[in-house]
Amino acid sequence: MANLLQRLFCFAPLGLLTAQAPPPVPVAIEDLLPASTYAVMRFEGLAACSDVVQSMPLTAVVEAFVERLPARLRAERLEPGIEHVAAGVRRALRGPGLAPDDVRAVMGCPAALAIGRVSIEAMGPSVALFVAEGQAGAAIDRCLGVAMAAVVRAGGVASDVDIDGVAMRRVDTPAGFPLFTGKVAGCRVLTNSQPYLREILAVTKGAPGLRKASALGALAAKSDRALAATFVDAAKFTHMLDPHLPYEAGAMADALGIGHLEAIYAAVGAGQDGGGDTLHLGLRGSSRGLAKALFAGHADLAFAKRCSNNTVLFVAGNVDVPAFVDAVPALVALLPLPAQQNIHRGLDAAMKRELGHSAREVDRAIRAFGTHVALAVGLDSGGSPKPEILMQIEVRDRAVVSGLLQKLEEHIATASGAEWRTRQVDGDELRFCSVPIPGIGLQIQPCYALTDEGLVVASDVAALVRVLRRAPGDDESLAAAADFRALAQEIDGASGVVHVRAARAVELGWPLVERWLYPRLDEQAARLGFGSDALPDSASLAAAVGTSTLAWRVGDDGVDLRARGVLTLGSFVAALGWGADEVLRRCGETVY
Repeated sequence: MANLLQRLFCFAPLGLLTAQAPPPVPVAIEDLLPASTYAVMRFEGLAACSDVVQSMPLTAVVEAFVERLPARLRAERLEPGIEHVAAGVRRALRGPGLAPDDVRAVMGCPAALAIGRVSIEAMGPSVALFVAEGQAGAAIDRCLGVAMAAVVRAGGVASDVDIDGVAMRRVDTPAGFPLFTGKVAGCRVLTNSQPYLREILAVTKGAPGLRKASALGALAAKSDRALAATFVDAAKFTHMLDPHLPYEAGAMADALGIGHLEAIYAAVGAGQDGGGDTLHLGLRGSSRGLAKALFAGHADLAFAKRCSNNTVLFVAGNVDVPAFVDAVPALVALLPLPAQQNIHRGLDAAMKRELGHSAREVDRAIRAFGTHVALAVGLDSGGSPKPEILMQIEVRDRAVVSGLLQKLEEHIATASGAEWRTRQVDGDELRFCSVPIPGIGLQIQPCYALTDEGLVVASDVAALVRVLRRAPGDDESLAAAADFRALAQEIDGASGVVHVRAARAVELGWPLVERWLYPRLDEQAARLGFGSDALPDSASLAAAVGTSTLAWRVGDDGVDLRARGVLTLGSFVAALGWGADEVLRRCGETVY
């Protein structure tokens, strides 16, 4: 049965890929799904991927580079590789008798694969493949004909049936389960379950569908550029356990921060400004619970005012260690009294044994720090850009933190023999030392300053001096940059963010590329077939790579992640889809 299922649904990917964009269908595929659907996977198609790739600035840069390569080099190095892939696809399609143009047309249609309830007739989960036919109806018919003919040759029996007033084709497979195929609201449907098919037809007549009966509608609305998406209605499974859980389950869920898993939604997409990824993990439970407390809350971007516009990576997040510590007693309090007593005694003993301090002393040290943490990596704008690493940690009790720093200084001095020195910078005390790195003849200068804004740590003294002297309203700061101002508005309320400024990295690093890489390329031009003149200019490349951002939010309703920019999964999916479309196009153009 497994082998037969594999053959029957080997054509499912044809509906999950696209190459020629069909006109709008009368009904969106998600609007056909019954409320009983457990999960759905949708792919907008290779055509959508190709359209997006052609609109992305990075594509123009790559195409210009390829065009500048000598024709002989393209013919010898690039074309054979593409043709080799195309030949393999052509052979794979020739086996079952599929025409490349038909496959490309079918792959040119948006499609979805849905999974529903178990059916006795289907001998397992109900599965339905939806393909929005557009103008590809004839190609879909031919591909389905090939698939159904293979089943009939294996011993299946085909017949025409009427299901709730809709003409369908039925094939009874040798394994015992049926297959139904037909047209429903502008889509071709292939399913193994008659009950599920009846529910689909009921939805077209007004019965409640999955989009309205679940979180799918609201989640999909937040990712309108999605090329691919997956939704799992997990609430169907998690809520059915409620009557069988202990009475304390609700309190335990809040203490853990792990309650019902309502839904999982993941989508990747792309547009002219790059890719866009979305992930929603609908895990209910208090944000003060153990699993969420550490990263719940709001990130603070204020450190960007102290960072230079030469920053190429900025990370900020809420790391609430005190809340995490507080969540432990709340969880322990729900346990039987003997267990509580044993845990408290064990924790205190472990603190004294491993850290040499009581639990009370460790707790005081933890609460001396705040929750806001920020990290920045910049490039010195000199002739050879040097990375500069900066970090700021919020401080709530300067006296306690100062004592901890003194102990850290003593430890470093004892281990390395380094001497700590002091430098005054506009009223702030900067502490630093020089620590040699054995074996390579270099040394590092760890340094820090305890300021009114927090503890600032840097990889070298010069970088920290610039941070301390930069006024919060400096027009040359990271916070004043246009991309960062847009970021601050976009991620309002996020628990954390990673912002990669690839464009700025190109602008600062390109002089080094010109001095180091250009001469070497030109020296090897005869062997490689191209020289430095084929490479893009820094302005074009910087505009193409732009910035990429990842932001996350942790709350009572779950965890959300959103990413945008070139460095996203959506950009990769779009490029992969464009490549598949190009291979299929070449398969169809080949003349034998």
